[in-house]
Amino acid sequence: MAALAPDRMTEEIDGFGYFRYFGQIGDVGMQQTRVTASEFQAAFGALSDRARREPVVITKHGRDSLVVMSAEEWARLKRRDRRAGLTADLSDAWIEAVQSASVPSEFERRDSELK
Repeated sequence: MAALAPDRMTEEIDGFGYFRYFGQIGDVGMQQTRVTASEFQAAFGALSDRARREPVVITKHGRDSLVVMSAEEWARLKRRDRRAGLTADLSDAWIEAVQSASVPSEFERRDSELK
């Protein structure tokens, strides 16, 4: 491995060099590999194995195009996917439930921290 920069190095897999980045993906610092589309095709087996451990970013014309990752990581990200809605869309029953909600006694000490 030849160091290119403190946050980037290159490795060789199946005769092709590719860049490995240590950067930010979402809100978690995560190691990732960056390859061109043709490099990914040529080293599909090795890079798909790597994608089970860390995201593999595939570039096309010098721009990020696709990310290959494990099914487990995809499921984790989907679980974190948040849906937002307007309070105006809530039913009267929901609004009443929120207004009448109380903090369970075992968490009352935490409730006082927020006031």
